[in-house]
This record gives sequence, C-alpha cells and structure tokens, in this order.
Amino acid sequence: MFEYGDEGQLFYIVMEGEVEVRIPLQVVLEGEDATPVGFYNYLVKNFNDIHWPQIADGRRMQLLLLREMEMFNIKISSKNKIIDTKQAVERMTKALMKEKTNIHKTLYYTVCPTKEPRISVSAFRQVTLLGEGKGFGELALIKPQGRAATIVCTKLSRFATLHRKDYILNVGNEQKQKTREKIAMLRQFRIFSKKNVKDSQM
Repeated sequence: MFEYGDEGQLFYIVMEGEVEVRIPLQVVLEGEDATPVGFYNYLVKNFNDIHWPQIADGRRMQLLLLREMEMFNIKISSKNKIIDTKQAVERMTKALMKEKTNIHKTLYYTVCPTKEPRISVSAFRQVTLLGEGKGFGELALIKPQGRAATIVCTKLSRFATLHRKDYILNVGNEQKQKTREKIAMLRQFRIFSKKNVKDSQM
C-alpha cells in the first residue's frame, strides 16, 4: 500500500479485505539486549521493522548490515531492502560464533559510544487492523506532511479511493473545522493556554 513518510495523494476506503496499520514506536533495550551482541541480534531479527532514520547514524548502520549480509548470501529483495530474517538470523549467528564478523561492535559503538546500559530503538509495530467500511490516509491530505503510518494488506483487498483535491473539497474542510474546534476547547485549560504549545502539537 504505502509507507510511513510517503507523500499522500489518496484517501482509501476498504471495500473488501483488511489492512494493518503500523507506526514506529520506541523500544528500550536493556540487559543482554543492550550489549554489542544483543543489540546486533536485535537488529538482525527485526531488520524489516526497524525505523532506521530514527536511530543515530541509522542509514549508514543499515547499509553496513546489508553489505555484511550480502557477504553471507542472505536473500535481500531490491526496492525496500527487505531481508529473509529467518535465514539472516541463522547465518549471521554462525558468522558471529566463528568470529567471521565484528560488525556487532561497529554497530554498538555507533549508537552507544559511552557504553550506555540502555538503547532506544524505533521499530514499526501494529496499532490496529482496518476492515470493510473503514477509511484511512486522510492525515497526509489535510496537512502538508508525509504518511503518518505504514499500511500493509493482510488479506487480498479492494479499495475505493478519493484524490486529495476531491477529499479537501468534500471532507477536508469539515475535518479542519472540527480540528480547530477541538483545539479551541483545549485552549480553555490552563495547561494548554500558553502559545508555547503549538496547534500542531495539540
């Protein structure tokens, strides 16, 4: 369907089937998971779900790990660099045990130069499932921002769509007015009354 951060041009209504809504959520790694080997294992096992741009130097780390996996002939699909995680875990674990790679140290010290006992990682997680009659994709049409979630079909699905211009004309202005009314209501509370809390944060 579409990915988090993509430009949005269409609003979707599920006519048949089901979609999964996934957003990047913070995960805190501690204990064994926050050691070089533990962190490395987490990255390999969850490679397809990690939100790399939100990790310190994440893009470079992703490319380093991909290059290492290619050396061990792990299956990687082209467009979004999706890996076969089961195969990756098996082969990379063997490589680590046989000391054929030291990338675990490179990755760990990139994120934790001071050897922190906790590592914060952003990874995509399912927040809800949407079935027939449910709509999605409006946020990126109302506001000048990328998609707020990744949408994945969990079943063979069909959709009705509405283009941005038509959505704004028919639904968007009403939605904007509702949002303005909610913000005005919240501004009545002292905690939100000051202008240092932006409307976008509200």
